[in-house]
Amino acid sequence: MAPIMVKRIKYPGTIDQFRNLLQWLTDRHREGLAVAGGQLLSFCEERKRLFHLHSDVTWDPRGVPPDAVEWVEDVTPPSRGTWLIGRLGPDGRPDRWYGRMEAYEGPSGVVVEFSAEGPPPPYSDADASATSVLREFAKRITEEAAYMGDTCDVLQLHATSGESEVPDDSPTPESRIEDVDTMKEYHRIYSVETAREILKAIPIAYREWSRNELDQWGPGAICKHGSINRSAATISRYLGAFERAGIKEVDGIPIPHRFRSQNHKKQ
Repeated sequence: MAPIMVKRIKYPGTIDQFRNLLQWLTDRHREGLAVAGGQLLSFCEERKRLFHLHSDVTWDPRGVPPDAVEWVEDVTPPSRGTWLIGRLGPDGRPDRWYGRMEAYEGPSGVVVEFSAEGPPPPYSDADASATSVLREFAKRITEEAAYMGDTCDVLQLHATSGESEVPDDSPTPESRIEDVDTMKEYHRIYSVETAREILKAIPIAYREWSRNELDQWGPGAICKHGSINRSAATISRYLGAFERAGIKEVDGIPIPHRFRSQNHKKQ
């Protein structure tokens, strides 16, 4: 089942600082984090691990006994984190999974996405009650962050959710790129269709790039990871035009472009 995005916020810090916030909440609310309706929620981080077997052991698809594992390597990317969100039952253990938090660290903060997406069967799938609970959970996280002195910004949701949390009458990236006359002042051979492709590719590329960070975040990374048939040079020119038009970020991800000189204006 496809995830249902229910809330997006930007935490003003690093992924480690956000992780420390969640640990602080866990220590303060050992019985669970209460949300509307009296439900107690828990959250646990999913770490990515690589199992290294003894040299004399071959992989068997039916399973490998524990004593065949020589050591376990934590390969969780340093700039992202994933947490499962569940409801605590009478025994203090999760009896239902509501969804997850995905956190991505960028140059100006951490974008945190709350999605109603349950783990594989036999656990529950996403439903209307799950989206409501996750909104409440996200609200508690932002309140607790504010209590610690960190004010989170609420970001517009992806189109997959079909709604926006915060009404906003200011120009959007989509409306700005439609202003062809203005955009051509920043890039002479500007095309709305190309601009749309690049804007769409940025969040896709950032998620893929953040998993490994083997290269620098910028036009080259967008070209490589964004599922887009445009050169890095073309992407760079459009990113420059976006920034001059006031488009500083896409879905909470800062535009990865900085000008070296004013000569970029008419490129």
